[in-house]
Amino acid sequence: MIGLLWFDDSPQRSLKEKVEQAARRYTEKFGRYPNVCYVHPSMLDGDGGSGQALVLELGDVSRRGCPLRLTVRPRRTVLRHHLWVGEEE
Repeated sequence: MIGLLWFDDSPQRSLKEKVEQAARRYTEKFGRYPNVCYVHPSMLDGDGGSGQALVLELGDVSRRGCPLRLTVRPRRTVLRHHLWVGEEE
């Protein structure tokens, strides 16, 4: 599995903005679109979630004019303020 580890500890950006930036960089680097993002569970809790997976539609990182759908999943092995974006089958 190929992925990109992204760090963002800015309290001014929402989780969605952080994921968009990481997904944009992944696309630039690998020429492919990610479909999953793993984050520390506290990042989902702090964004009003219950610590469970959520699906985001990212308008900034589009695929042929369509929004990119990306699943954000909690993973305790990912450090706080880090996002791991990649592709999952």
